[in-house]
Amino acid sequence: MAQDDGQWRWNETPVTDPAALEALFHALAAQPTPPEVQVIPRHATRWDAVAAILASAQRQGVTTLALAQPPDSGDHGQ
Repeated sequence: MAQDDGQWRWNETPVTDPAALEALFHALAAQPTPPEVQVIPRHATRWDAVAAILASAQRQGVTTLALAQPPDSGDHGQ
């Protein structure tokens, strides 16, 4: 999951509706062996937005979360 240009993506598919994101988390958590969710914020992403996504995943029962470093896009926080 990554945010780019103000838009969240789930496996490269844009997700703009918070309810849709919660449904994705819920379905993932219901799997017999749920995979790890990797949250990959871009350099300029606000941390309150990241915290909201992590909280959403936790509310839906996701137990394995990782905060990953974004690929080097050359923006370096600019």
